[in-house]
Amino acid sequence: PYTTLFRSAGGSTERNIPGSPFTVYNTAFIMKLTAEGDTIFTKELGYGTVFSMAVDYEGNVRMNILSESVNIIVNRLMILMKMSPEGFIFERDTIPLRAGFIPWSCAIGKDSSLVVVGRVPRTGIPSQQSMFFVRKPKNGPLDPWIELNPGHPNCVANRVEQLPNGHYLVSGYVGSRIASYELNEDGSNPVFKQWYQTPDFSNLTSGHVGQLGDKT
Repeated sequence: PYTTLFRSAGGSTERNIPGSPFTVYNTAFIMKLTAEGDTIFTKELGYGTVFSMAVDYEGNVRMNILSESVNIIVNRLMILMKMSPEGFIFERDTIPLRAGFIPWSCAIGKDSSLVVVGRVPRTGIPSQQSMFFVRKPKNGPLDPWIELNPGHPNCVANRVEQLPNGHYLVSGYVGSRIASYELNEDGSNPVFKQWYQTPDFSNLTSGHVGQLGDKT
């Protein structure tokens, strides 16, 4: 695996639309930092927000940017960007999405694929939300989207990791439960797991499952 003393950070900054001092939009940015936190460079990436990113085995930063519209009902775009360690952006893929989509987390698989998870409007019931899993191979287009929903109106994935057996663990919350899905490397055969439920049945706002030191 690629190792480095440098780190990357990303997010968004607020900007005013020219000619309209009251309307604010977000500009996505990425920073390269030393191990001590000093800034080496900062790059603005256009309209949107960096919601998640990972560093692949070649040292490239893989960013998941969500473009945002002033009108919340307008469709969004997920922009997958690949940036070299020197700051050169050499790959960009733009995917149209429905409003309500957020790519909360991502990971680099053992096969160098990029896996992205988060929330997406539920198929057939756009007022509700589901977890999702989508995989982009090292070379090639996105695999088919996989919606993960155990029949609940409020599902969000906010963490993904690859298990020692090669499967992926996608976790977050389902209503008042901390829950996850375990999927094969290609996203097939999702198995639902429930880990915790709040006693007052209120909806959670976050939650994730992680491996212990013995990798169980």
